[in-house]
Amino acid sequence: MTPFTFSGHAQEVVFGTGKTDDIARVIEPFRWTRAMFVTSGSHIRNGNAGRATAALGDLVVAQFDAVQPHVQAEQVSEALTLASEHEVDVIIGLGGGSVIGMAKALSDRLHEQRTGALALDADPLTGPVVPTVILPTTYAGSEMTPVYGVSGPVNGVRRKITVSGRNVVPRVVIYDPSLTIDMPWQLTGTSAMNALAHCFEALYSAKRDPVSSASALRGIRAIGLALPRLYNQGDDIGARGDVLEGAFLAGSALAQVQMAIHHGVCHVLGGTAGVPHGVANTIVLPHALRFNREVAAAELAEVAITLDLAARQDDHLESADRVIAWLDELCRDLDLPRRLGDYGVTEAQVPELARIAMDGGPVQANPRPVKSADEMETFIRAMI
Repeated sequence: MTPFTFSGHAQEVVFGTGKTDDIARVIEPFRWTRAMFVTSGSHIRNGNAGRATAALGDLVVAQFDAVQPHVQAEQVSEALTLASEHEVDVIIGLGGGSVIGMAKALSDRLHEQRTGALALDADPLTGPVVPTVILPTTYAGSEMTPVYGVSGPVNGVRRKITVSGRNVVPRVVIYDPSLTIDMPWQLTGTSAMNALAHCFEALYSAKRDPVSSASALRGIRAIGLALPRLYNQGDDIGARGDVLEGAFLAGSALAQVQMAIHHGVCHVLGGTAGVPHGVANTIVLPHALRFNREVAAAELAEVAITLDLAARQDDHLESADRVIAWLDELCRDLDLPRRLGDYGVTEAQVPELARIAMDGGPVQANPRPVKSADEMETFIRAMI
């Protein structure tokens, strides 16, 4: 028996194809009257945003539809001014991780602006004064987590600063697989790999619990089996739903644990080097599993059993190697990114990236200690 602590969040989750069109009915019990709608340009162009705002009707009094990747601090300030001018009482975000991060950041800043106190310190039973409603369009899973990041200059270097607290979690999440149907393959694949990474890090986290571990294992199986189907047929709504369910499970698992080397490095690659978050996750994940192979062999063996790659009586290290080989083969067969150099990361950047990563909590919480900046440089350099 392993001691653990489990904390639930005040959150309503609705899952089903077509639920976007029911959003007004879903959130009606909360009696919000002045919503700010947050999204990105791609969802203006593909019609997802228009579909949601049409369903919301007069509830939307302000719209910010130019969210850029990695939640830029300058954009948060711009959107905060708009939200304040319109005295909004809820933020509704439709999009991927950056839109979700923007919605969380706005909720946080509006609470501080209106109460003089941090939203992180708000009563967990009532939450922030301006809560969030999220309609995810990727598999990033951040709609389930109590974390967001904002990128901006720190001492002359652009960095992603993360904020965490249980009141950051969105109040309502509406999962609609039809919102993901237009995702191009590269975004589909890398976003799904992001969700897989959530599952793996949840499994070997020192703060794991029975719920997070069960969610992570089921999430890995759902995503791992459905992703090849999506590669062959991107409009397979059943496969889209399976991956989205896996992303929900992945985010739920990650919300209960502490991130490790994988996410610590990915945040630096995005915030400092500008690598798209899903791409960073895809490239880093196999390397992170190899790095943690020996200390996480038992957990990776459970993955092997879940994926029908091994039997329970098999050697744990051999089973772990089968999982890593499966992941390598999956990335190769599905034409997913493999090298950071293809996304502009150079050898000259490695020392700075390693230094910033070493300062972060996720790397320090990794189950296998990272002993030095030199070791971190070696880890990153192997991906160039």
